[in-house]
Amino acid sequence: MVVDALERKIRHREYSRACQARHREKEKMYEADLQGYITKLQCEIKALELKVQDISRSPNITNIWAIAAEYATYFNDYVSSPDTLHATASSFLHGIMAPDVAIGSEFGVEAQLETWKLFALYFADVHLELKGMDMSTTHTLAVRTIISVTITRNTLCRAFPHLSHDGPGGTKGSKWSPLANRLLGQKLVMRGSALFGWNNAIHP
Repeated sequence: MVVDALERKIRHREYSRACQARHREKEKMYEADLQGYITKLQCEIKALELKVQDISRSPNITNIWAIAAEYATYFNDYVSSPDTLHATASSFLHGIMAPDVAIGSEFGVEAQLETWKLFALYFADVHLELKGMDMSTTHTLAVRTIISVTITRNTLCRAFPHLSHDGPGGTKGSKWSPLANRLLGQKLVMRGSALFGWNNAIHP
């Protein structure tokens, strides 16, 4: 009887030790899982903080749309009277653009003004219309555009001189080609898009 009782006591102790060991193992697993959740949560919080900071540095969307609309207004005014409105347009563009702004393959505000000037020089009835705006990224506004122009003799002389027999666009007495005559006075409507991007130096 004494031996049986002693054996039961020993088995009970061993069982208790095993239970305690399993309990400690579970606690370690719970602790590891909890630490993993905490680390994941900290990463998510950090990502949200960075996103909030990025948004806070971005200009007000309404302001960006207003700038794009104002850009179209200045363009339309400029091409109607480039000599008179050159200083006004230059001041506006310098106010909204970085000195190294990319204009196609060129850079700078003067390159933008030169593009506007060529429109005024080559065509008549130039008009830019904005048809829609979308924030493609947090720092980029995509604008759908329609530009309409009328082809004049000046267009043919400067852009398509090869459509006459003498090269300089019929200025030496030769006649325009049949294609040039068909183009003369025609209105072209060109659909396209423009991207307005900004950096962190611009604030709402």
